[in-house]
Amino acid sequence: MLRKARMAAGMAWAMVVRVGNMTVKGMDGMWKALIRPHLEYGAEVMNSHQDYLWEDAEKLMRANGRRVLLCGSRVPNEAVMGELGWISMLGRRMLLRLTFWGKILNMSKDRLVRQVYEVGRARLDANQNANTWCNLTRKWIRQLGLEESWNKQAVDAQWREVVQRKIMQTEE
Repeated sequence: MLRKARMAAGMAWAMVVRVGNMTVKGMDGMWKALIRPHLEYGAEVMNSHQDYLWEDAEKLMRANGRRVLLCGSRVPNEAVMGELGWISMLGRRMLLRLTFWGKILNMSKDRLVRQVYEVGRARLDANQNANTWCNLTRKWIRQLGLEESWNKQAVDAQWREVVQRKIMQTEE
């Protein structure tokens, strides 16, 4: 995924050079449409407790942010991210996974995805240290202070906005 994202970044920036003057908004859109999806592929369902802190992806994102803003490497990472209104790749992965979790909870109980989720949650309840998709999901929900939603196993229609706001608050 990282290799594909780097290739996409190279092609995207070559387009910028050919086009000439491109706005920050245009380059931001290019990052979000052409490069970032490679880094987020499957983020909703991947379950790696070891590498969810993917530093190479974070570095690629910050490097592209510097290109968008046309600033040097001495500008602090926080300034680049804040100026663009971007959240970290970890924050994006959290947002994607927790949004997907909300969708699962709103599925009918006869859907296969919901049934798989219920089995995973039962395994987690039986063994609190189980290395399951549910364990990392619950951990992130707790980190964001949304444990009540986990306990109720229910979310409202504004779940994505709530999660996004909590992630932004955490990163700020």
